[in-house]
Parts: sequence; C-alpha cells; structure tokens
Amino acid sequence: MEFDKLETVVEKEDSTTINGREVHYRFLFEKGTFKDSTEITAFTYINTEGKDHPMIFVTNGGPGSGVVWQHLGFFGPQRIRIPDIMHPPVTPPYALETNPFCLLDIADIVLIDPPGTGYSRLNDETKKEYESVDGDAVAVGLWIQNWIAAHGRVNSPLYFMGESYGTVRAPAVLEALYGGAVLGNKHLAGFSLSGVILLGTAFSTGTSEERASQPIKPALNLLSCAATYALHTGKDPYKAAEEAWAFTPEYVKLLFEGRNASLAKRKAAAEKIAACTGLDAEDLLKDHLNFTMMDFMKKAIPDRIIGFYDGRYLMNDHIQDEDYDVLADDSGMGMFIPAYTAGAYLLAEKYGLPKVPYDLLNCVVNTDWDRKGSRTSLGALENAQRRNEDLRIMFANGLYDLCTVAGNVRFTVARSHLDPARTEIHEYPGGHMAYVGDDSAAMLAKDLRAFILAGMK
Repeated sequence: MEFDKLETVVEKEDSTTINGREVHYRFLFEKGTFKDSTEITAFTYINTEGKDHPMIFVTNGGPGSGVVWQHLGFFGPQRIRIPDIMHPPVTPPYALETNPFCLLDIADIVLIDPPGTGYSRLNDETKKEYESVDGDAVAVGLWIQNWIAAHGRVNSPLYFMGESYGTVRAPAVLEALYGGAVLGNKHLAGFSLSGVILLGTAFSTGTSEERASQPIKPALNLLSCAATYALHTGKDPYKAAEEAWAFTPEYVKLLFEGRNASLAKRKAAAEKIAACTGLDAEDLLKDHLNFTMMDFMKKAIPDRIIGFYDGRYLMNDHIQDEDYDVLADDSGMGMFIPAYTAGAYLLAEKYGLPKVPYDLLNCVVNTDWDRKGSRTSLGALENAQRRNEDLRIMFANGLYDLCTVAGNVRFTVARSHLDPARTEIHEYPGGHMAYVGDDSAAMLAKDLRAFILAGMK
C-alpha cells in the first residue's frame, strides 16, 4: 500500500451561525489516491479565523459505511432537516438547514470516507489490502499524515472520532499514526493525538473467541433494555438503567451458576428481569435467565418490534425471520435512511460535488472484511495512553442503543488499564446515532466542546 497524492477537487467559501456568532469557513472536497488507484475522499471544513485550531478527523463504521451520518447529523454546518424526530420523512421533499450543534467555531472538521464508502473507490484487484482492521487503519493513517503535511497542521491538536465500527478503526489508526517496526505500515510516523472519541463502542474485552465464551451478554444488555422498556411504559429511563446496572453483578453470578443456584433465587431474578424488560418470567426461568436482544425487541412491547439501532422507535411486527436486514428494515435506522440519502445529494448540489451516487453502506465491503487485527482495540487504546500521557478518551453512547449497548462500555472500561483520570463515559437519551434528536445532540455537543476545550488549556 503506497500513497500517491492528495488533491482538492472542490473548494468553496461559506459561513454559518453557531451560538449566535457568524463563522466563516472554507469547504474542501478532497481526494487521496493510492498508487493502485484506490481512493479516500473527505469533506473538510476549515474555520478561516485561525491556523492551529484543533482538528477532528471523523469516520463512520460498518465497515463499509459512509460518513454522511455524522456529516449531516451532527458535525457539518448543515444538517438534514427533520421537523419531527419521531416521524422522520421517508419521501420528498427534503431540505438542509443550519446545524446549531456544529463545533466549527472551536475546531476544524475533516469527515473521511475510507475506500469503498461514500464517493471513495476501491481497486478490485487490490481491495483485500484495505478490507481489514490493519489495512484500513494504515490507509486512513497514511491519508491523515499526508493531509497534515499538505495543510501545514503539525501544531494543531489532533482528535479522531469513530462511530460504531469506527470505534474499532480509531484505536488501530492511533497505532498506525504512531507507527514503528510492529505498527501500521512499519514506518515510524510519530503522530500522537490529543484525544479519541468513541461513539457507540463496538468492541469489548478480549478476543472474539473469549467474548463468545462469556455467558454474560444478557447482563450487559440489561441496562439499555431496561431504559428502553421504561421509556415505552412511562417510567424514568435513567432510574431504570441504574437499577438494572445495580442488579447486574448478581445477574452475572446467576448466569454462571445456572441450575446450581437455588430455585428461589432464580425465580426472584426472573421476576426482576421481567419487570425490567417486559419479557415473560416463566420463559426466562426455563431458559436459565438468558434472553437475546432479538427476544427483547420482539416480545417486550406487544405487536411491536423495538428498533435495534434506536430503541425509541417502534414498528408493526410482521417479521418471521430473525436473520432479517436489521439496518434497512430496522424500526429506527430504517426510517432515517431516505432522509440521509437525500441529504447527500442536496449537499452535492450545494457544493458542486461529483454527480454520482453516494454509497451510504457498501455491504460487499462489510461482508468481505477481515475483522481480526494484530492488536485488540482495547489493547491499542491502553498502549496509546501508556505511550502518550496527554491522550484522553471519550466514550459516548446512546442509552437506547440496542446494537452497541452502554453496559458493554461500562464493563469494558472497568476491566481495562485505561487511566480513569483521562477516560470519560457519557450516555445520552438517544440511540446508536446519539446525535439524533435535539435533546441528545445538545448534550453530546456540550460534552464534546468541553472535551476539546480542555485540551487547549
């Protein structure tokens, strides 16, 4: 893998209003090309007031997902207009509007589409070099290195934000940007970041084989299920979440003990879990207190299926196959796909971007991906904090995210060697895209501003 060139395809000047103040910026649509013709494209917003503003590099996940979700949902100066967040438009007309939560007044923003996503292209003959945890991290890392050199931003504090699979990408990119004999592309690049932001964390402790052997997944899911069920039954979601979390250690013990635990204890636990989730206590008892997320989604609310990516949303339950497409047909995410698709085309019209389809999610890339990295995600974060005593980490999760649950983050951080003084955990009244909904987005924006500004002191 060898980087060839970085070029600006489109450049425009524009302005927006943030917190009542007009902010002028340059918009760049940039393309990085590798020697094999593989491409990485990015949407860049640079505040014209200062050269050394903090830089936030942003990617989505998938793998194979475009960055349009964060771009038009939270980070860009324009967002897709959704007047009623509980009933997003699924047919035209669509429109862009000023994004009140944009961070462009305090930081410059680069929204990256890795190879095979968005407008970026893969070379079919060499695509396996890029379709893996390590290969993807090297490619993104090389792109960032060349971007910093081309824009003269070596003195800007650097932040990397990843969502969903992007939380697996982020630790690997930290390693690739530093580099060395055993990291990245085996060249010592020597870039250390000021912070990393992980939204909807998709990794846990240990290897995938070790995680599969831990019979505690229902316990880690309980917090988000309890919050979601409380939301739909008129109770306090935050109180329900904390009560569920307080019960989790006992629940874990009972899952390990199985039938060796007394029947009285198992019955009491089944009734408590049922009260938290709406599931049937007798079914829980028969299944040794186990339940799957699909069980909860389909059975908690009669005749409705709860959104996997955002538990705030319900849909009529006509699904017979548990292997259905949870993204396209999801009660939550499925409602937003048309609006974000339209937003990508509206943005292209606004800035004169390529008149070609924007790929929101490349499922071929997702299917072909090699998910085994040379280092675990948590290990890479721990290593980066050990190497860089200024590195801060922010975990951000939607409380109603049933895909990457908040309990997993609490559990993972508690069992880690991350520095508690440099590690933050935040939970918001949203789903997998915690910036969907102004209440949740406002809280996320406030915490992100504090996180970025703390690095400028």
